[in-house]
Amino acid sequence: MRKTVTLIVMLAALLSFVSPSAVSARTGETEAAAAPEQDFVKLTGKIGPYAITFFIDPIASGDYVGYYYYNARPQNHFSLSCKRREQINIKGSVQYVLFEKSPAGKHTGTFRGQYEQRVGSFSGVFTNSKGVKYTFELYEE
Repeated sequence: MRKTVTLIVMLAALLSFVSPSAVSARTGETEAAAAPEQDFVKLTGKIGPYAITFFIDPIASGDYVGYYYYNARPQNHFSLSCKRREQINIKGSVQYVLFEKSPAGKHTGTFRGQYEQRVGSFSGVFTNSKGVKYTFELYEE
């Protein structure tokens, strides 16, 4: 009984240090509540004719750098992983290649674009899983 109580207390202490965004990154799921916990920048705009809301940590790289959703379906979040991040100049221009993953964890698209920190914009070309290309333009709110 004493070991069980000790184990429960240790587990509760451990869980208090794990943020929802960290859990989301490991499971491939995203939550709107995760945005404020990381230093995400919120951008809004369009992929082709489709309105989207985009959250990205512009200095992160790796398996989880943010997520986005189509405004028509805000419950379906697509996670973003950074496959390439290259600083262009000291004024804050950065070129990105971001992979989109569906809520099921499948690679479903690629963003290739440039983030302009001084202007607060991210634009380029999005290619979906069928090879169809759309321009995208996003701006910080």
